[in-house]
Amino acid sequence: MSRADTREPERRKLIFRRAGWQIIKLDYGDYDFPDSMGKLVVIEYKMIEQMVTDMHSGVLTRQCRNLCENSDFPILMVSGHWAQKDGSLLGSGISWKQAWNQLQTIQDMGCRLRLATSEQHAVETVFQLEEYYSKESHPSALRQPSGNPYITMLSLINGIGLSKAKELEKVFPTIEILAQADIGDIEEANGVGGMLASRIWWFIRGRYA
Repeated sequence: MSRADTREPERRKLIFRRAGWQIIKLDYGDYDFPDSMGKLVVIEYKMIEQMVTDMHSGVLTRQCRNLCENSDFPILMVSGHWAQKDGSLLGSGISWKQAWNQLQTIQDMGCRLRLATSEQHAVETVFQLEEYYSKESHPSALRQPSGNPYITMLSLINGIGLSKAKELEKVFPTIEILAQADIGDIEEANGVGGMLASRIWWFIRGRYA
């Protein structure tokens, strides 16, 4: 069941209620729904003005940490225009660099960032995300219902998609075998060049060596 929080404005609750969503007080986020495997997607939605206020107070970091701890796919959605005034974001005293550094920290925590141009665009994006996560399979191995932890782990490495992960699995059937390989060995996998092989080697060495 897809759900919207009772604390959302009436105009937005009406849209979601008409779409068949349940309106209920949520413990975390403003919207949530299960993906095709039953994993929870939670969206925290903010207008950019509120985001800036919550950056100042520390609320934004706490909310995103709670999202990461209590959902499989935490998403922060921000809508509005990123206007600069007097060298800061919306004249808030927070510079562009500070704002984007904090958003990067939030993403490093595991919270995904989505941007919208307006409230209407944000609502449309929520529905698009609901449709996306309801699909049975996706190009990303992290969304494959196969449950292969080896493929999932390889997909965490920048530059490796589902096809490359499967090619690596053909050459190195287990993580133990891959951990014993050197960079030259890894290059033997189809489609893996020197730079990517080096990246894989360092990733594996940092976890299993």
